[in-house]
Amino acid sequence: MDHLANKAEIESLRPGRVIILPSSFQGSPRAMQQNYQDAMAIVRKYGKSDLFITFTCNPTWREIEEQLFPGQTPSDRPDLITRVFKLKLNELIGDIFKKHILGRTIANVFVIEFQKRGLSHCHMLIILANEDKPKDENHINHIVCSEMSDHVQFPQLYECVRKHMIHGPCEALNPHSPCMEDGKCSTEFQNDTLPNKDGFPRYRRRDNGITMTIDKYEVDNRWIVPYNPYLLMKYNAHINVEICATVKSIKHLFKYIYKGHDCANIKLQRPVQEGAAAAQGTLEWDKIKAHLDARYVSAPEAAWRLFEFPLHDKSHAIIRLAVHLPNQQPMYFTEGNERQALERAAMKDTTLTAWFKLNSKNPDARQYLYHDIPQHFVFERNGTWKHRLQCENVIGRMYSVSPSDVERYHLRLLLLYTPGACSFDDLKTVDDQVCQTFMEAAKRQGLLRDDAEYERCISEAVILQMPQQLRTLFCVILLYCNSTKPVDLWNSFKAHIAEDFMQQVDSETAEAMAFYAIDEKLKEQGRSCSDFGIPSPASVSYLFELKIINKEEELQIGQEMYAMLNQDQRPAADAILASHRK
Repeated sequence: MDHLANKAEIESLRPGRVIILPSSFQGSPRAMQQNYQDAMAIVRKYGKSDLFITFTCNPTWREIEEQLFPGQTPSDRPDLITRVFKLKLNELIGDIFKKHILGRTIANVFVIEFQKRGLSHCHMLIILANEDKPKDENHINHIVCSEMSDHVQFPQLYECVRKHMIHGPCEALNPHSPCMEDGKCSTEFQNDTLPNKDGFPRYRRRDNGITMTIDKYEVDNRWIVPYNPYLLMKYNAHINVEICATVKSIKHLFKYIYKGHDCANIKLQRPVQEGAAAAQGTLEWDKIKAHLDARYVSAPEAAWRLFEFPLHDKSHAIIRLAVHLPNQQPMYFTEGNERQALERAAMKDTTLTAWFKLNSKNPDARQYLYHDIPQHFVFERNGTWKHRLQCENVIGRMYSVSPSDVERYHLRLLLLYTPGACSFDDLKTVDDQVCQTFMEAAKRQGLLRDDAEYERCISEAVILQMPQQLRTLFCVILLYCNSTKPVDLWNSFKAHIAEDFMQQVDSETAEAMAFYAIDEKLKEQGRSCSDFGIPSPASVSYLFELKIINKEEELQIGQEMYAMLNQDQRPAADAILASHRK
């Protein structure tokens, strides 16, 4: 809404209505964000994932080709491809999660993805039991292979590797391939698997003389995508298996699998109200229409949705717990039904108010914190907590709250550390005295001593949020929370705040870039890092602009990318560039 108001002010227009795309719509940005935070709740409880698996549909599977009519190709039958892939996926899930062929699993997440010009594929993140976690070179080599097999001793495996596990061209053929580092392919020969404390291991790729010819090019073990021989042989498809227990930034993997839909070209125009032209001089924004206009739905995805197959799943049910101030719980209603909505809200409890009532009636429940209640009780449709009869995989998660929402933020803080509260006043009671605000209660309980709470806040956000959001949170704490030691906060978390930049430059430059980005955000509010005593790195502006806005470098990259376009892509690029120059 702030963005709409600012844009309307710039264009001398009156702000209109904002129509959001809610998290209940599968595939929307809000839904993907909630699913991502649900997955990170599993990580918070069980730790980092150990295996990252990508399973891609193979259109030449015998089960598909045998069912095609004369003259048909697999692309003519997205329904057939979808059903066969789902059956294969079910079998793969059974192998991994029930037969435990890669080790005993304790938690997992998987997401189905569809690309514009590709087939359906599944991303899985798996957490193994402690005794089965890959801890050494031999264990890693037992799970993952990055070499060709002997074509005489294992001809079928050799053929599967040739068909499915050779990565695309790089070096002189494609200098911008993801595997390129400093102008050369990063996958070199090596005799032993080398763990990497900040990323994927460097798998064993011996120079054993085994090669194969792909499209007139001779390839060796340096071109092999990591795989598991048993899975590759059984499923005869691209199945990339990676050890990710050593990946420092595990949330980037989870963010990757929850990145959402592909998009097509869109046309920007002023929305029109349903049934009539929009009011003169009114600026409106309809995210539902924008989503539907931009979303690209391929034939395999359409078939998948029509068959009502799940787009994502996880091993644990995540119960999302409300955090709201007294009488400020959210209500949903259609225009004209406000009174009925108020009556319904007054008669039905939220998860929070029902927790208060549970503690009042059930002394046994008072030993549990709010976010632990779902492990022992079930929230019924009538708005009450009922004792859980069966032990299930359940994790409770409170919705996150920004520190700028002061009272609600401190309410959430009290809920994190106060078991058995019977009312909002109970949470505000310290030494038999009811405090005026939740913030005062948190201070008197010692939860806001020095900057300890802000450290806890950022520590929690480090697990859930990406670096860009961490920078925004850091700015909020500086602007609204009266931090007593902002320099210490910066020094403690600058590595996490600059994590995305570290993938491109060295750590010192990345921290300087993060500082510059934070300083720009603060300047929008009339402040700067120097106001809070945070020292400026040397030549920070130069370093940041050198990386982000080097026009000569960008021009060269653009020319190289243009030269790589195929005959179908180039006319589209020419049309877009010509339109931009007008």
